[in-house]
Amino acid sequence: MDKIRVQRPERSLYPCHHWVNLYMTCAPSAIEDLAIHIIGPVYNRVPFKLRNIGDRLYSIDWIPIKPGTYDVEVKYGDVIPAWGCPMRIEAFDLTKVKVTGHWDEPKVGTRHLMKVDVNSAGPVDLHVVIMNSEGTVQSAIEKAMDDLLHLTFDLEKPDLYDIYISYNGEPVPGKPCCGKTV
Repeated sequence: MDKIRVQRPERSLYPCHHWVNLYMTCAPSAIEDLAIHIIGPVYNRVPFKLRNIGDRLYSIDWIPIKPGTYDVEVKYGDVIPAWGCPMRIEAFDLTKVKVTGHWDEPKVGTRHLMKVDVNSAGPVDLHVVIMNSEGTVQSAIEKAMDDLLHLTFDLEKPDLYDIYISYNGEPVPGKPCCGKTV
């Protein structure tokens, strides 16, 4: 039993609709006695594939569909947990990140506000970079009372500005956006 090990993934945060591969070492004779359970955020069982990828090395492959927490358990005889289990993996969905307040006619000297709704997207790590021809423009992100993230920034001079928004290290679909100030 001590030779069944599930390697924790390098990261614990994955995008939805992308494969997650968990590596496991196990004697081939013990495979039939393993119970593998992946439980999704709404307590549903998540389908997976078990691939033999080498001498005693297997991969548990699955796709998170909804954002939230996934519980992974590998047990010998459906009783004894394998080394490294249970584990939790978080999933996020970039398609559920909504940005509003796009600037149609940005003006120099005016504070600009963009609202970012990540409530349905899962665990959050929002990163924003605003750039012009001279470099990076200072911005601030704060959680507001309306449960949205408010991104505020000031434009100091007429220029072309690019806004890059990433969520958990992945670029948000439809971004970057850009605009020319007057």
